Amino acid sequence: MKIVYFKIRESAFILRDQEILERHFQTRSYLIDTRSQTSYFVALLRLLCFLLFSGRRYDAYFIRFADWHTALLAFFKKLYRKKLFIVVGGYDVAAIERFNYGAHRNRLQSRFIRYSLNHATCLLPNSESMIYYENRLVQEGVVYGGIRYFAPRTRSQIRVVPNGFDSQLFHRLPGIEKRNLAITVAVVEREKNYFMKGIDRFILTARELPSFEFLIVGISGELLEQMETDLPANLGILGVTGTGELIRLYSEATVFCLFSLSEGMPNTLCEAMLCECIPVGTEVTSIPEIIGETGFVVHTGDQKEYTEKVRLAFNAGRQMGLAARQRIATSYDMGLRESKLVSILSET
Repeated sequence: MKIVYFKIRESAFILRDQEILERHFQTRSYLIDTRSQTSYFVALLRLLCFLLFSGRRYDAYFIRFADWHTALLAFFKKLYRKKLFIVVGGYDVAAIERFNYGAHRNRLQSRFIRYSLNHATCLLPNSESMIYYENRLVQEGVVYGGIRYFAPRTRSQIRVVPNGFDSQLFHRLPGIEKRNLAITVAVVEREKNYFMKGIDRFILTARELPSFEFLIVGISGELLEQMETDLPANLGILGVTGTGELIRLYSEATVFCLFSLSEGMPNTLCEAMLCECIPVGTEVTSIPEIIGETGFVVHTGDQKEYTEKVRLAFNAGRQMGLAARQRIATSYDMGLRESKLVSILSET
């Protein structure tokens, strides 16, 4: 089978899927430039030309995340009677007005995405929660999301294929002992991400647990200055860092916190658990599903619960960290993702 793999960036998890496809199918990659509105508009025109003149040559189109451009893929999929596989990741099935988050806040963009979801051959959400979820932590009342919420009448097949992780790469480094450190990792450069990733809650938790160390990795120092955030003495700040340094930090940390208000399937959570961090996460989308019985879940918006769950994680003992690693290594192995993807693409 000949496949075009459409990409919006060259991130690690996107490249891992490309490697899978290239091992099993005749695959061409096609990069869609989304860095700015101007470059994206030009990219859409180029994509239109590509599909017009070359779209018939391929048996299937594969892409991560639904957006404006996937409507073009869906249209030409129907026109040429090809196959379209869309990996649904989170932002493309969300609308959280309070924090200006989610692709469906824009009505026109929502229509384009719903067209894509309705006319794909197969939708590949990375967790069960991406099919339908109810989020009670964002604001008073309930925020709804997922494929079935925004495209309730879709006839596309829906097959859950979780992200896969390399347990050989992500592991606690020998010679490094765990210490009383809680870490959170997220690229945070804008105010809305500061709240969506729960950085405010993490800082409050650090303030209420002064006998433990806390570290935020990936946040912009300029943003913190802009927000005039008062940081407690036991909280450290580190900018975006490489995989090797992250593994070292995960190896030192006893607790990993993910206080997000929305997620698809968070890579950082799974990678930290592979390094034997005890997870503490919010009860939104896939986070409880990933943690299972190997960590602690925050069920309410009460800051006391955030603080208490982190305290419990620090006191839980080494065995829970080992169980967290075993859970990811067993249930979310890269080989499982590869076998499921190949099977679905070959049989659909």
